Amino acid sequence: MARLGELLISARLIEPEKVEQALRAQVVWGGRLGTNLIELGCIDLDGLSRALGRQHGLPAALARHFDKADIALQRELSPDIAKMYSVVPLLKISGSRVAVVALDPLPEDAIAALADVYFCRPADIVVSVAAEMRVRYHLERVYGIQRHTRFLRSRGKTITPFPQFDADFAIESDSVSDVSIPIIVEPGQPPRLKRAPTAPPAEAQIEELAALSALIDEASDTQAAPSEEPGGRERRTYVKTLADAQPPEPGITDSQRQAQLARIAIKRVAVGDKDGTPIPPSKKDAGTGERAAITDAVPSTLVEATRGIRRGTHRDRVAELVIDAIQRFQTRVDAALLLVIRGTVAIGWKHFSRVPLVPHELAVPLDQGGLLPAAIERNATARATCGNLADIDDLLLRKLGKDGGDLAVVPISIADRVMCVIATAVEPGAPVAVVESVATAAGSAFARLMRNASR
Repeated sequence: MARLGELLISARLIEPEKVEQALRAQVVWGGRLGTNLIELGCIDLDGLSRALGRQHGLPAALARHFDKADIALQRELSPDIAKMYSVVPLLKISGSRVAVVALDPLPEDAIAALADVYFCRPADIVVSVAAEMRVRYHLERVYGIQRHTRFLRSRGKTITPFPQFDADFAIESDSVSDVSIPIIVEPGQPPRLKRAPTAPPAEAQIEELAALSALIDEASDTQAAPSEEPGGRERRTYVKTLADAQPPEPGITDSQRQAQLARIAIKRVAVGDKDGTPIPPSKKDAGTGERAAITDAVPSTLVEATRGIRRGTHRDRVAELVIDAIQRFQTRVDAALLLVIRGTVAIGWKHFSRVPLVPHELAVPLDQGGLLPAAIERNATARATCGNLADIDDLLLRKLGKDGGDLAVVPISIADRVMCVIATAVEPGAPVAVVESVATAAGSAFARLMRNASR
């Protein structure tokens, strides 16, 4: 099967340089390649959905199909099944056939489950595909399955374009020879991975795809527009930042205050126990399709930990190792949160906390002052004591489960551009040299992954 980027380039829909930029953005921002192409303004949602249909040999679900979706059909499917398979019902077509939309071709068990819901044969479930952003939006709109903040837009603002990096931006070297596999390139030739040519689809497959697409179009054309919004939800949900949190009511507890600042839970990193139990290997990363090596050893020194970070096989693995290293070797840090910078907000990614309160997903505004924008602007650690924090910083420190001590923000930069930050709740006066070493290693890891992604 052709890769999406190759398909778009071969169809002359997108320039190779734009695909390369989106691949690099994917390393830092996450999400699928198509999501990053949308955010970079390279393609629209319908254009991406059509490309995904060609890639998978399935009909494309377009905006007009979602606009005419059968609400009664959607209500027959439980939110649990919709969430399990990331699937949204669309329309009934030609008798007992039911058209649904998903992120990818559905496995047999998913099709069987849908057939049971709609009392039809598995062969009567017609699977279509659409852009990730659109599917996740309708999962939230129809079933209340909230999107991660990664997929939300700041109110009244657009995402700042991903920074341009030179082809030869520097990467900190590592003395270990197996950090990456060298690729020998002839002088003057840009590095490119060799891939087997993709066979064109058979004529019968093309005809079947066209027929299914025509059936969905016909059902959409004859379906009346719904008279109500599914679930009564608003059509748009925006990023809720710490600045949007309402002042706590008199007598509110710390736990309740924490809940006010949250939207949904972010991922807490599973770290090794103090007895040396290894970190569980990461699951498959939805953005890159890579897996962490199951042979990763538990680091016994900070040098081993930072080396492991620089070797990280994909973005989530790097993030997990960053948080683990801080917890292991920076014992006077009570909590740490890794945030990704996206435009005028920094979005929480992964964290750990030594206190019982469990942090939730949050976004920190970068246009209202505070330690985060200061660390980003100076590309250096920014720190203050709890009595000298700006309002946003005080909220963030409480979000980390502390109402005392220091808040320190350490930047993670690539080629002198700050792409992420680590916010830490620190004991008063305690050094954060370990966090700074970890951040340097993380910057090297992300830089290597970005360069490898564009090869």
